[in-house]
Amino acid sequence: MTSKDWSVFRNYNHRVRSLVVESSHLISSEIWAMITCPPFSFPLLPNLTSLTWRSPGRTAFFVTQKLTTLYIDMSSYRVDFDPSTQSVLSSILMLCPAFQELSVRCGSLASLDAIFDAVSIAPKRLFFNIDVGVDSIHALLASMSCISNACVHNALELLKVRVEDENSNTITSAAVIQPFCAFRNLREFVFASDYDMDLDDATFLQMAKAWPLLEELTIHVECRLHQRYITANSFVVLLQQCPRLTSVVISVDWSGVDQRYVSLEVPYQGFVHESLSSAHFCSSRIRYATGVAAFLSAITPKLKTIDAWDCDHHLDSQSDKYLPRWKDVRQLVQSFSAIREQERRMIVKGRGIGGGNIIVGEEEPEKDSKM
Repeated sequence: MTSKDWSVFRNYNHRVRSLVVESSHLISSEIWAMITCPPFSFPLLPNLTSLTWRSPGRTAFFVTQKLTTLYIDMSSYRVDFDPSTQSVLSSILMLCPAFQELSVRCGSLASLDAIFDAVSIAPKRLFFNIDVGVDSIHALLASMSCISNACVHNALELLKVRVEDENSNTITSAAVIQPFCAFRNLREFVFASDYDMDLDDATFLQMAKAWPLLEELTIHVECRLHQRYITANSFVVLLQQCPRLTSVVISVDWSGVDQRYVSLEVPYQGFVHESLSSAHFCSSRIRYATGVAAFLSAITPKLKTIDAWDCDHHLDSQSDKYLPRWKDVRQLVQSFSAIREQERRMIVKGRGIGGGNIIVGEEEPEKDSKM
């Protein structure tokens, strides 16, 4: 580039706020040589706030103190980072005091570990996606611990994890989520995987108690070979521990409330969660819509959206069995919630209500004992 070219470049470089570099390998070494030796001091783009990089080896030339968002895509590279790349990544925090969001896409756990071994960061939002199946659950757990150790615990507010491997029949231990319990200020947590997950009540309750400010929770696994669900009791404890929760995506074992009638017994001493408005219960199995709907309308009266067994994720014969039942739940919750609200208003006006068990939309019992 001539001095005139550089002069024109400087007339416009301060206007650039976002940069996407698809691959540094497609840029010739001659061009890189010119970029790395400008006739003025770095950075090349002084007002850059968002940087997307498919191969982060030359990231340093574009890092600015105003950078808030960094997206690194290493899904096409299966080799470990070299020392120079690790050095660049480890300096991000020092060079970018306004750094708030990091998104990482990797083709292996080795690449993911290399990134988080190299940095100590304090982002508010963290996204990472692993495209290729892991060799072992132990390796996945080690990587999750590495991420937790690399981040300042009181800074992170949003964490999204995606593990992709369509051909895997692996069962993921809930222990892979436990390292994230250190992030006490989380507002949104998403863990999506192509694996089954054994999510036991004990681990789930640990998560619920760790995130009192949580507003959105998603734990969504695609397969369901041997998946263990949390109980309805643990679901209620989640609501009790997270009063700000507005949206949840989780599979629940509803057997404790899966009945044909509406009981007079007030669940959980009249506890009511006033914030939850949206729930997706994934592959939760039920026999009767009435009992489940009555329970949900009592605990979560503001619930407006209820979904489960959507065909986009569950392409199997069980969807035809359970999807209609959940549609009935959705309709009944709306009706029950209206009745409960009417009851509350009548009580406020000093008018009592008596009654017994109520049979709503009586359903035929199943011929077999299977769910």
